[in-house]
Amino acid sequence: MASDEPVYTWSSVEEQVDALVQVHMPLLDAQQEYIAITTSSLEGNDWCSSVRLLAFDPATGHIDHLHAIRIPTTAGTLTWDERSQLLIAGGDDGDLYFLTFDCSLMKWRQVLPTKSCGHDDLISSVHVGTSTLASGSWDLTVKLWDLDTMALIEPLKGHTEKVWAVRWSPHACDVLASASQDRTIHLWDTRQRDAQPSLLYTSYAALSLAWHPKNDHILTAGLEDGSIVKFDVRAPATPLYSLDNHHEGCVYRVEYDSTGSTLASCGDDSTVHLYKSSETPGLPLSSYNMHQDYVRGFAWLGNDTWVASSSFDKSVHFWRPTF
Repeated sequence: MASDEPVYTWSSVEEQVDALVQVHMPLLDAQQEYIAITTSSLEGNDWCSSVRLLAFDPATGHIDHLHAIRIPTTAGTLTWDERSQLLIAGGDDGDLYFLTFDCSLMKWRQVLPTKSCGHDDLISSVHVGTSTLASGSWDLTVKLWDLDTMALIEPLKGHTEKVWAVRWSPHACDVLASASQDRTIHLWDTRQRDAQPSLLYTSYAALSLAWHPKNDHILTAGLEDGSIVKFDVRAPATPLYSLDNHHEGCVYRVEYDSTGSTLASCGDDSTVHLYKSSETPGLPLSSYNMHQDYVRGFAWLGNDTWVASSSFDKSVHFWRPTF
């Protein structure tokens, strides 16, 4: 990143930032970018999270903290459903939390399902497809939920260790990928409930996933050893390539920009790398190293002209990607 590019920072002061997701608020100022985050403290006896909404103005760099609501557990994963305007948080207590933002009162409001929704252990990942929510958990399962009724559709069982990430394909609404500590990525066709998933194998635990937004066969994963692997799911036996140990720590987030031309990876080495998305491996186009702790949240903003990154260093940074 060029040294003369501005970085705009929001700090929680006391709580680490656990998760981040871009949200779209059509009733609010269209000139601003909106992100939801969760923050929590690992000190003391308070294991609750704050779910917060931030507004960022790219023209001025101004950041507004609009509202926060407390939920009774740490929440390390978020997803946004555009259709229902629901924010879903996955809790360390195994429960799913559903929230909506009241734009007239400028407040979060929790939406309570008629039945408890969740897992038997920590929820590590949530992701919304066209109308179905997927959740992955340390209880070794993936579960599918109907967002209209908030009812369980079915559990998907097959992983033998913790599930770390779930991602719906943006091209085939019934295809779901899940990544696990068991060093496999499962590809589920949710139309065929009795069918076994296709398997991709990784050399270390797979912690994060990103589908290419333009090429429906390309799936990228971040690994426990700091590597990034890219698969063509039509030929799952061997990755297209592997960027070995590009981070000096676990890669908990990989994210393509909207065109698929750039891939971002976020590591526990406090760094964000930006790569040209191509068929051959290479060094990062640029790296962002202004965080002081694990980077666990990332979002492309403003037609990919800005990004937001969040860290256990208790901050969210808004910055321009440069190459």
